Amino acid sequence: MNEHDGRVGGDGLRTAAGEGGGPEDESACSRLLSIGELARRTGLSVSAVRFYSDEGIVAPAARSPAGYRLYRADATARLNLVRTLRALGVPLPTVRALVEGRSSLAEVATTHIDALDAQIRVLRRHRAVLETAARHGLSAEELDLMHQRVGATERERHRIVAEFLDTTLGTVRPHRALEEAARSLTPELPSDTEPGPDAEQMSAWAELTELLADSEFRTRLRRAAELFIAFAEDAPGPEAPPQDPFAAVREVAGAALTQGIGPEAAEAAPFVAALLDRYGERTGRLLALLEYADDPERDRYARLLAKVNGWPAPQPPGPGLDWARRALTGPGGRDRCGARSGGRDRAVRAPAVPETPGGPEAPSTPKLIRPPATEPRADG
Repeated sequence: MNEHDGRVGGDGLRTAAGEGGGPEDESACSRLLSIGELARRTGLSVSAVRFYSDEGIVAPAARSPAGYRLYRADATARLNLVRTLRALGVPLPTVRALVEGRSSLAEVATTHIDALDAQIRVLRRHRAVLETAARHGLSAEELDLMHQRVGATERERHRIVAEFLDTTLGTVRPHRALEEAARSLTPELPSDTEPGPDAEQMSAWAELTELLADSEFRTRLRRAAELFIAFAEDAPGPEAPPQDPFAAVREVAGAALTQGIGPEAAEAAPFVAALLDRYGERTGRLLALLEYADDPERDRYARLLAKVNGWPAPQPPGPGLDWARRALTGPGGRDRCGARSGGRDRAVRAPAVPETPGGPEAPSTPKLIRPPATEPRADG
């Protein structure tokens, strides 16, 4: 419809096509708004008002004697609503359904919220991929592969995780200790449905997929699982497999570190004795586990896994594990730990604390064992 469409009324004003007779007198024209004035009141351009008029969103009430469109004052409120809905991204057909009375504002809002949620989930994925690419300097091939993984459906994500667990833990002989380990290693990104994963979870998942596909990381994780099973099988009697095999190590080494005792220092002897007393013939297994525990990629996996699953941040390995490893394998470590025989560690009696004449008192020892006996010091 152009500016001169419409029907001429008896008073010389033209009414909008299909709207019946015109105003009763020319004063009616002064109560109507021109397209320019309507544009100024709504903040829209004249071309935008004309577009919405042509689309039937807001119809002119009449035309001037020169044939220009004239609008009632309530057109301002309607166009303000249209402008707001369009700024919120509501599609024009949905806006038309609202102004024509075929949908309520609540219905329109609910429908558009669902659409926005879907767009937000897509944008989170895109941001996660780009953020990971910027952080790790991915190649074009790696970027494409990560985009495919991050954009995977919920079912495809489950397949990726299942394949990872199968190639890392599925080849390890079954053991009850492995069941808990498998659960603790399983990423479970929230469902794509409302509310879906948040930005942090999506970013962590994008980075985690890189590790899931790393063959070297899979090999190290599989070896760590084998060592963990061997360690658990050596547990005396019906002892349950520990969820944290390093709990005692953290306690003992933490006590030594608190007192400022280095792993190679003579004062470390009672702490090493505490570890030997706790782990006995499993000390060799413990050392092998400590070697694999010192893996930055494993720590990275644990941090990312916690973010994806919404778990508390994992406890970092800390200096305690390194202290224990160095204390057991450093200078004099063989004397402290004993020789290995037949693939198993031979239990070794812990050495006594060296005398320190004239020096400070011997450091306190951890609570796991009774302090080793020391030779009496001669008076004078």
